[in-house]
Amino acid sequence: MITYVQRGDILDYTPETDTPAGTPVKIGDIVGITKLDIKAGQLGAIALTGVYEAPKPEGEEIAAGAAVAYDPATGAVSAVQAVTGGDTGGDGGDAGGDPAPEPAAEKIPVGIAVAAAGASDLTVRFLLGF
Repeated sequence: MITYVQRGDILDYTPETDTPAGTPVKIGDIVGITKLDIKAGQLGAIALTGVYEAPKPEGEEIAAGAAVAYDPATGAVSAVQAVTGGDTGGDGGDAGGDPAPEPAAEKIPVGIAVAAAGASDLTVRFLLGF
């Protein structure tokens, strides 16, 4: 038997470190955003729904409907880029190439852009979780 527990737009969350409001949090395949500051080891909550606004990389254009991800290293949300195959050189794949770059910090998929953001825009709005 399945028993109703809660609406599901907010989940309890206890962080290991102090976590400021507006921080994307990944728990397995669940992504939420803290609505309030949460102290380490204290019960708080993450939002699983809503439209949010975040900084985006300068010069990047993001189309409405594009999948977006949060980069913990920069604090910006950017469009998820398709990865294509093939050796582009410089990846250490041949004897004369440059060394392979250090792996980037893992970006957290956060949702879908709800409006286009032009190159001169400083922010992008996105629907969390889609």
